Amino acid sequence: MFNKQTRNYPASHVNNFSRRENKVEPSFFGGAHHVPFFKPARAFGVVKAKCEDGENEVWQMGKKAYGKGVLQPVGQEEIFSTPTYSEKQLPEQNTRHFANCEGVTVEGWTDANYGNSYSSPGSSTPASDCDECSADDCVTNTGTVISVFTTNPQVTLPPVPSGLNECEYRAVQNFINTTLRAHEMQHVAAFNTYRGTVRTPYTYHGCASGLDAYTQQIHTDVESARKAKSDAKSAALDANGANIFNVSCDCPDPEPDNGE
Repeated sequence: MFNKQTRNYPASHVNNFSRRENKVEPSFFGGAHHVPFFKPARAFGVVKAKCEDGENEVWQMGKKAYGKGVLQPVGQEEIFSTPTYSEKQLPEQNTRHFANCEGVTVEGWTDANYGNSYSSPGSSTPASDCDECSADDCVTNTGTVISVFTTNPQVTLPPVPSGLNECEYRAVQNFINTTLRAHEMQHVAAFNTYRGTVRTPYTYHGCASGLDAYTQQIHTDVESARKAKSDAKSAALDANGANIFNVSCDCPDPEPDNGE
């Protein structure tokens, strides 16, 4: 301990010191004791000193001199704050809106599957004055070209697109089964006008070897005209966007998906 009798202090100093008898003299007040009364406090801690009245006075003086308790008494208790940190990944929140079937595209089609054949029963007699062949091959043939036309229309309806809720799925399926199917059946009816049998009488004068080509051309001309007519009826059903329909659904938006 510091012995005050070995120091020559002014009376005022000695009297002041006597109040702190048997206390450690802080070195920064001019004492010879070299044990520092204060030491740096940790930056993130909260420092609390234990002291008696005299020590508290020195503490307050040192606090003013060194700045808000940056230093603390040697051997005093240190109370540190504990850093805290938390982190949590929250689920994403999503709201999904369907456009009540607006923008839904479904497409159906119908294949006509035309079929045709012909026959040409007739009678042939010898003739003359055939420029392309000899007198033995020259004939006159009379008969009828019988043309038979068939169809087997096949309707293809699309599946319901994915990504729809239950209400919209039912609405689109109903559209396919009613409006779209009915439209394609109109195409079936148009293609079926191709069906039938056509009889075309003919008289042929020329080489017997050319008779088959002649009757076939008769059938081909009839078939081409018949097919063009049924195709035109089918095409008229789609004219000016008549084959484009708005799929409407009176469906509410689904509840928001909060990721739960």
